[in-house]
Amino acid sequence: MGGDACRLASAAFVTLSSLEDELERGETLPWGMIKLYYAAFYAGHSLLRLLGQSCSYLDPVHVTQLRRLAAAVERQPGFVLETGLYHCILNSEQTGFSLTRARGRVGGAHETFWKIFGTFLEETTEQVLLGRLAPDDARNVFLKLDALRTILQFRGAGSSWLSQVRNEIQYRLALGVWPPSRVNRSGRETLARLAKQWERDPMDIDLELVPGGDLGKFVAACAFTGALCRTILARIAERSSAGARCFAKDPLQRC
Repeated sequence: MGGDACRLASAAFVTLSSLEDELERGETLPWGMIKLYYAAFYAGHSLLRLLGQSCSYLDPVHVTQLRRLAAAVERQPGFVLETGLYHCILNSEQTGFSLTRARGRVGGAHETFWKIFGTFLEETTEQVLLGRLAPDDARNVFLKLDALRTILQFRGAGSSWLSQVRNEIQYRLALGVWPPSRVNRSGRETLARLAKQWERDPMDIDLELVPGGDLGKFVAACAFTGALCRTILARIAERSSAGARCFAKDPLQRC
């Protein structure tokens, strides 16, 4: 889980680090927006793993290995093991995990992932108020995570609004970012400034009064997801007894 979290976070951070100039130029804005989505997608996958869950694809090699393990311990499952996307959850003792087949509607793996991420976010948001934070801090964190949920569910998207926007840009050449672009220089500078927020404390990122319309909302949510991933990795690195050998340090070097 830690290895996957670092690999995905590194991909997110490398992508985010390269985007500011791309979003400011009209000719590179469209692909910059698509890359920004994938950075958030990778960061979201990393966040799930850092906090004990994952949305993982089991290919034939994985399934074969699981069948061999089942035979070795003489505990054959009462169902057919098959390839596909699975929701993985570590148990509270971190001694094992459950795998549940994850099936989405039309939209495939991306929609399925955001559905799992949205449910995880909802559970986490509720737990914040019951945790160890001081009441004012808990309320602020609750409101911030709830603001992200609101964007993910924008216009009845069922937590996959970011994926819907990416589809509009990538496959339908929509939202006015492709030539002839409707996003002027001032608008592009606003989007670039919003994207750069991934380097900030996520609590300082405004997800409610966001300039730039739908594109601004999309960019702010992607940047927040990257910032949240970076911050959690930094906290792990700071508190780890492994010091310089902590697994979380490698992706942070790519920020």
